Amino acid sequence: MRGEAVEVPEYDFARHRRTGATRRVDPAPVIIVDGILVLADADLRELMDIRVFIETDADMRFIRRLLRDTRERNRTVESVVSQYRATFGRCTFSSSSRAAVTRT
Repeated sequence: MRGEAVEVPEYDFARHRRTGATRRVDPAPVIIVDGILVLADADLRELMDIRVFIETDADMRFIRRLLRDTRERNRTVESVVSQYRATFGRCTFSSSSRAAVTRT
């Protein structure tokens, strides 16, 4: 917000924790913030000029996650399935946490 560069922590997806390293992100006219719960936080939403939520069927979300995690994050099929069941097997997203395309 102040036009300053920030150091963003790097995450180790195989170990499910930060690595201790960071990468510099410089100010830019457009910043894309991605995450399953990024629109659930009212303070974050207030900082955004444009918000986009793309609704996808649960089976497609899982397939994309499985392919990404096994190809790009060197995870096993078993670890992806186990984490998905533990995390999303009990989640329900209400319509109040969703947004289509919103511009403020």
